[in-house]
Amino acid sequence: MNSLMTVFSTVVGMSMTASYVALGVILIRLLLKRVPKIFSYLLWLAVFFRLVCPGSFTSVFSFLNVVKPAMLPDALPETLVMAGLENINYAINGTVDSSVGSTLPLDAVMGVSPLSMMMLTGSMVWITGVMVLLIWNIFSYFKIAGKIKTATLLDASLPHIYETDQISTPFVFGFRRPRIYLPAGISSRELPYVLAHETVHIKRRDYLIKPAAFLLLIIHWFNPLMWLCFALMVKDMEMSCDETVIRNKGQEIKADYSNSLLALAVQKNSFWQATPLAFGENNIKERIKNVIHYRKPRVWIGAAIIIVITALMIGFIANPINGTATGQKTYSGYAVDKLLANKTPYVGNASKVIALIDAMPLPEGVVRDKVELQTSAEPYGITINYRINNASAITAEDGIIGNVFDRNAILLFALVDNVQIINIRFADSTGQLEGYSWSKSRSRIEQVMQGDVRLYSDNIGKLKELIDRLSSVYVSYGYTDGNTVANNANKVKNCLEKIMTSPMASSNPYDYLNAHPAEVETIIAMDEKALPYLFSEFAKGGQTGLKGSLMEILCRKILGSEDIKYASTNHQDWYDSYKKHIQEITDKNSLVWVQDHYPKGVLILGGEQN
Repeated sequence: MNSLMTVFSTVVGMSMTASYVALGVILIRLLLKRVPKIFSYLLWLAVFFRLVCPGSFTSVFSFLNVVKPAMLPDALPETLVMAGLENINYAINGTVDSSVGSTLPLDAVMGVSPLSMMMLTGSMVWITGVMVLLIWNIFSYFKIAGKIKTATLLDASLPHIYETDQISTPFVFGFRRPRIYLPAGISSRELPYVLAHETVHIKRRDYLIKPAAFLLLIIHWFNPLMWLCFALMVKDMEMSCDETVIRNKGQEIKADYSNSLLALAVQKNSFWQATPLAFGENNIKERIKNVIHYRKPRVWIGAAIIIVITALMIGFIANPINGTATGQKTYSGYAVDKLLANKTPYVGNASKVIALIDAMPLPEGVVRDKVELQTSAEPYGITINYRINNASAITAEDGIIGNVFDRNAILLFALVDNVQIINIRFADSTGQLEGYSWSKSRSRIEQVMQGDVRLYSDNIGKLKELIDRLSSVYVSYGYTDGNTVANNANKVKNCLEKIMTSPMASSNPYDYLNAHPAEVETIIAMDEKALPYLFSEFAKGGQTGLKGSLMEILCRKILGSEDIKYASTNHQDWYDSYKKHIQEITDKNSLVWVQDHYPKGVLILGGEQN
């Protein structure tokens, strides 16, 4: 069920973005009324792209910069669906998703928000509509195929042209080997124009484009604007085909060609069918007027239109660059005006939360992925997924990983009144931090900042004061430059490897620790910053040898009073038991409580590196 809702949310997101582009195309189409229709026909490729692709490249020339400046495309629907998704799962299947559901008290999880139920109902209605339309069109296709199965060749020298008395207008039919079907008795006066028109359709692969467009219409059937787009696209397809015939055969055929259109006009509305490409498609009156007024443009005018259309296509397809990268006024990398403008009392205000996240700086090579909002029960939370595409973001000497995301989280606590927990997750194409995640609770942040950070969101001056203060606070808190997650991991790894080098003859782990006091002191001095690497090594499993023994001793020393009095049979068993213990008290008391009472031990839940 979650998968269906995720697909539905993606479809809704693409449909919303495509709607903005469609309105732009319709407006441009009106301005190009006297321009050959092939250009209007090409513009629909931008809408097609938006309906197919959930993402795109970014550009300052994006059309969405004008009509949708506050958020990146496709972000809003995803957040709407993910809010309370775990609760829906519980309500339907009696289970709670382990990733977020574990942060919620069980009795709170049982509530189902109206928004969540609305999205669940919407996804089920959507898939039902898709299935009905698909079945209808498959039925229509085979119905037409049945009508023309008795068609005969018009001429042995033209193997792709057939005639039959079962149809009233010519059309192209078929996907692999498209054929032209003519009504029996078509006059010799109309035949050349019909064949010329349908041949253009075949050469341009319109017999594939129209079904593909209709398939997208089926997927986005809930959007009435897409039905209008399909109708206009078919009109542009037919008109541009008419113009090609006129251009190839000469202006003098306009009258006869128009008469043929009128004589073979389709009487029955075939709008619900993806195929065939009928010569006498609807809009005959407009097509005849277009044929009469058509003039082949001069070469230089055609070249200028091509340049304009290309620029428009890029603008329609490109995504906007967020505020921090478009020259918007920033302070220490933060678009402070945008941050203050999107301050909100509620996590559930998805558009403002997304705008806040996108007004904050990110290291080079890191991009924001989907955002999930937990809004149906306390603790209200925000989960931000990031993708790391460049190793420089991890290995930068200024320790940008960790510091930036912590600062951004604190600003979110300041600007979203009721958020209680913020989760950060990484997908890392470099493989160094794949699956790494951490969480911050409001209570923990208030301990670090020694007060309520929401007091800094009254005006720009105070917000800048908070941004200035974050650097000094993080230095005193121990997040100094160079103390990145990756650097910490490498430091612990190197020390551990050095410790394991001697004395090789001993089987007592304390002999190894005593032989390398400097390395042991380094790890112990790192305190909780050493734990993510040690936990991540245990998470791989099978740590029953010398390395596991050393890691257990080091972990238990660092955990101190947070450790459990557990006599383990082996070192991996200690890790598994400790993780189970932390998970159990989290389930019982909430993650916020565990973060306050077990600030080191809680790292075993989210701070692991795979």
